[in-house]
Amino acid sequence: MSRNREPPFLQRKNLLILGPPGSGKTELALALALREEEPEKLLVFDLDQTKGMFRLRDLSPRLEGRGVRLIHGEEFLDSPLVPGGVAEALADPAHRVILDVGGGQNGARTLGRYRELLGEGTTQALLPVNPFRRPGLTAQSLGEELAATLAWAGLEPDRACILCNPWRGGDGGREAALEGADRLSRLLEPLGLAWEAVMLPESLAGKVSFPGKETLWIRPQVPGLPERR
Repeated sequence: MSRNREPPFLQRKNLLILGPPGSGKTELALALALREEEPEKLLVFDLDQTKGMFRLRDLSPRLEGRGVRLIHGEEFLDSPLVPGGVAEALADPAHRVILDVGGGQNGARTLGRYRELLGEGTTQALLPVNPFRRPGLTAQSLGEELAATLAWAGLEPDRACILCNPWRGGDGGREAALEGADRLSRLLEPLGLAWEAVMLPESLAGKVSFPGKETLWIRPQVPGLPERR
């Protein structure tokens, strides 16, 4: 990532990626790390507090092959522990930091110890939402989730960027992207919010666009997720 060429919401020193399983958070963290132009200055922390199908630590060879350092804790009784060094990295001006925080609000609670550092103005929260993966999601529950997540991290709403991840599955394509974006827009409207950017696979380049919105083109990297067409 070259900060000068990235959208404004990707230009802060510390990027905090939060979301429940299936939101696209780990895919986003991996994509941003792999496009970093100075990988030796990037520290990626896997703070995922869930035991899902995969976590960023499961993809460490891809990051290490690019010279990116991935840091994660050990596990105790099959539960992940928070690694050391997070506070030092957040405060170190010589490094960029990506925090991959899974587990929804439970994961966000782990950030409470870093509230002071996260609130200094160098951190941007990225909140990917996949409306297809959460069929029972309502505007009220989404609003409560976003507010609680930011509160645990000690961040104001203007420091958060909602990303639309309109992937419906292996059969998803242009129509799914349009439908997902519309569905999320309608969920956010009663809250007075809007998504700022959309995550789309590179295979859809030239096939779909959202005028006035930033597009993050993703080359799918997560095992078991086929290229989205």
